[in-house]
Amino acid sequence: MTFDKFIILDYVNKKSLKLEFSNTQNLIVGKRNKIGKSSIVKSLFYTLGYNNGSSMPDGWIYNNMKFKLFFTNNGESSYIIRHQDLFYVEGSEKPLDEKEYRYWFQNLLGIDYRLKLSREKEIQNANEYKIYASAVIMPFYIDQDISWRGTPYKSEVMGMYGQSSYKNMFEKLFSVSDDKITKLKEKIKKFKDENKKLLEKISVLEELIEEQIKQKNSSIQYDEEYFEKREEYLKILSKINDEIQNNTKEKMKISEKLNTIFSELNHLEEIKKMLEKKNKNLMGVCKHCGSSSSITQLADRLTVMNNIDEISYQIDTTRKSMELEQQTMNEFIEREKKVKNIYNEYMSIIKREPDLKSIDSYIQNSAESLASDVLIKKKEKAGTKVGTNIVEIKKNESLLRTLESKQQKKTAEISKKYEELFLDIISSSLTSISNYTLKDYPFLNFTKIKGSGTDANLKTYLVYLIYFNLLNSYSEVKIPFLIDSFITTELDIENKKEMFSAVSKYFLELDSQTFFTVIEENLEYITNHEKYKKHFIHSKPILKDENYEENLEEFKL
Repeated sequence: MTFDKFIILDYVNKKSLKLEFSNTQNLIVGKRNKIGKSSIVKSLFYTLGYNNGSSMPDGWIYNNMKFKLFFTNNGESSYIIRHQDLFYVEGSEKPLDEKEYRYWFQNLLGIDYRLKLSREKEIQNANEYKIYASAVIMPFYIDQDISWRGTPYKSEVMGMYGQSSYKNMFEKLFSVSDDKITKLKEKIKKFKDENKKLLEKISVLEELIEEQIKQKNSSIQYDEEYFEKREEYLKILSKINDEIQNNTKEKMKISEKLNTIFSELNHLEEIKKMLEKKNKNLMGVCKHCGSSSSITQLADRLTVMNNIDEISYQIDTTRKSMELEQQTMNEFIEREKKVKNIYNEYMSIIKREPDLKSIDSYIQNSAESLASDVLIKKKEKAGTKVGTNIVEIKKNESLLRTLESKQQKKTAEISKKYEELFLDIISSSLTSISNYTLKDYPFLNFTKIKGSGTDANLKTYLVYLIYFNLLNSYSEVKIPFLIDSFITTELDIENKKEMFSAVSKYFLELDSQTFFTVIEENLEYITNHEKYKKHFIHSKPILKDENYEENLEEFKL
């Protein structure tokens, strides 16, 4: 994916801005700090789906604005319009909310990324949910306000998924997650469990067949005079038996469905109770100081409420499904009663008719012989299924070994590249970093950086540069990279040279589209900055009266 053009429209003050990008390197250059560089790049990734509204600069009233991003993905041009929490995308007749947009966004990228909610991680067999666009974008976007707080990539957008989700997210991007392996293992287990039940069934069938053969050998022969009545009786009996068997099979299927639905309903209600308890706790007032909820707590509460809504919808849907299945079960029960009544009527006739009484023993033996044939067929069918499952087990176990081997090799390859980049960047660019080794920050470790001030910034910067290079080489998702400033504290000239040297070599030279914000006086520290496209922000306000009507036309759907 590459960004082609970006329009910001302030429809309240009738001002706008349009930027056209290079599909390689883009420098957002400001005359000075606090001039609006971050407002532009934050809005750019906000439009793509990253929820960074809480970190927007003061005075940037983004809720009064519409944003339109023109992009190219896999050779096809398209656009995204964002207005507050709604997304207007090509191909959709109605605006999408964040929940709907995550499906569209992942489909656009050709992925299906799911994670468990942090509050459900301890629940066995908890569902995994389609992750929001923010979580997919997070590894590609460094925000000057939220990305330099001591822990690389730490962001509120990942809060609902828990600390381990950072590692999980990168494993998915690098295609080394356990998702496919877990699914294969579950598939193999399913075949093995089915075979275990089938073998138990075969054992029972063999015992029944043996018993039927014994009874068949002791059957009595009857005269031809009974054949006509016998055949008539057998046809009626066979028809009734078939109907009873079919009815029983359908009842068993529905019963299994009801058990599954009931189990799922209990699981969903358990999750809902847990979330409602969490929501109740977040609604309270501090018992010590009487203060209301903080912004973070309010955000947590909003997340919990969204999860409660989603779970409630699933519970309602599951209950309706249970009601429909129960109604079908009741219909089969009524049908069974009618068939048994017919059966009892014929039994009454038998008792009243002497001729039929005399062949009753014959019919019993004939029915047992027929049952023996049925049992033999069932045993053969079960045996065939066992053989088919064994073939599938062997095939999937072979696939599993291959997949595990490939994953181990790829993980080892990326880990080795991580180590090479770690040492190379420290030795060639960020030479001020000292007493910092791979043991301090190994591959796929996203814990707090040791140190403070400039030292912590340099180490954090090192980590970001490494992962940008790894994502550029190994990620199955291709999204433009952005660094929105890396200087959060005073830097001396030498530190500044180091950091710009590193950004020149390990960021701006990536073969992906990149965005970097910088003040004009620091351009001299960027190697070969003349060849990069620059977007100059000379003064405030960055939105202008000029071309407003022309840019407004771009938002007409």
